Amino acid sequence: MFALDTANGGEVIKITGTPSPTPVAPQTQDFQIALTTGITLNVGDTVPSNVSIQKIYDENIEWVTSLSGTQTVNFNDVSNPYVGTKAALVSSYAGIGRLVFTRGGTGVNTNLPIPA
Repeated sequence: MFALDTANGGEVIKITGTPSPTPVAPQTQDFQIALTTGITLNVGDTVPSNVSIQKIYDENIEWVTSLSGTQTVNFNDVSNPYVGTKAALVSSYAGIGRLVFTRGGTGVNTNLPIPA
């Protein structure tokens, strides 16, 4: 299972399940873990099969960006990108806020909480 650890700045972590002929996704009771997706590996696999990668944000041209809350975000910040030439810079927030990424034309939203 891949997850976001909101207690550690949104770090992406993996939660390993128990090997089984009929695997079940691992469970967590930690309220600071936002579960994202799970993958199943066959015995002997070193790379998962049937997995596709979709960029949600790279240069602010992939998905439509918006906000939910009172934060100030520059989705076109060029001062310190991790990859590429742009980044989403959260310069201020109060209370609960979310960055919202909407896949163009499909209506599927990915709401990412801003850690307090």
